[in-house]
Amino acid sequence: MKNTFKISLLLIIFCCVKLQSQDIIAIPKLTIDTNNVLIGDRIKLLLEIECNKKINLVFPAIPDSIGAVEILEKSPIDTVIENNKYCFLQKLEISSFDSGSYTIPPFVFMYEKPGFNSLFPVASDSIVLHFRTVEVDTSKAIKDIKEPLEEPITLDEYIGYIITAIVILLIFLAAWYYLKKYKRRPAKPKYKYDPKIPADVFARSELEKLEKEKLWQSGFVKQYYTRLTDILRLYLERQLGFSALEMTTDEILNAIESGVTARNNIGLIEFILRTADLVKFAKSIPLPDENSRCLSDAFQIVENIANELKTQQEENEKGD
Repeated sequence: MKNTFKISLLLIIFCCVKLQSQDIIAIPKLTIDTNNVLIGDRIKLLLEIECNKKINLVFPAIPDSIGAVEILEKSPIDTVIENNKYCFLQKLEISSFDSGSYTIPPFVFMYEKPGFNSLFPVASDSIVLHFRTVEVDTSKAIKDIKEPLEEPITLDEYIGYIITAIVILLIFLAAWYYLKKYKRRPAKPKYKYDPKIPADVFARSELEKLEKEKLWQSGFVKQYYTRLTDILRLYLERQLGFSALEMTTDEILNAIESGVTARNNIGLIEFILRTADLVKFAKSIPLPDENSRCLSDAFQIVENIANELKTQQEENEKGD
């Protein structure tokens, strides 16, 4: 009876081991590619388990960190089939930024046995990791941090700035060329004048009317400068004898420069005409002080030229 009992017990144990071997072929393994590394270095950790293909297996959930050890990357679970056996793999990259030795605890897998409704656990081994700092020789002097290396400057680094500068230059040249060559010549004034009225008297009267109309104060800046330059051009044409109404700003300035009369007023005349060109052709908006100054300068130009011509006439009469 005793022998029979022993034989039966051995058969039961053998059957249990046989059934277990049909489920889990190998205990889960936890391996690393290196150890005893510097802080911040990455260690590759491999988690694997071999199973029968019929086994329903649940992989352990991997946290983002285990104590001072950080899980930097987690690969998807890979499956390798060989000799009708399944090998499940997951690769991890871990690191620590604190020196010391740290234990990675066992990872627990859950698997299902045929004929059972509940899951059974199986755990891997634990593993110890060693992270060390850089050894410092305190007997030697502390050295400064090395300066950044200087690299040669390449054209690619400045090509964007060069293109931008070229575009801005081309826009400037196009605007200058337009103002110089293709701007409209000033039209003759729309109003008529009586030739019997002296040029300076007529110009003062028109300037006073323009001042009372308050065009630029009401937002009509372009109309203001059109009227102002028409009055000034007509006055220059009548007093100095050249076709100022048909000339560009540069042509008027050249005509005054080549003559004697009004040469002392060329600065005032140029300021008014240049400002008016910017308003009419470049849509510039002068400051209020500039608007007032242009009208004041126009009055001054009329007075200066009239007095100069009067003085010349008196000198001529004395000479006769």
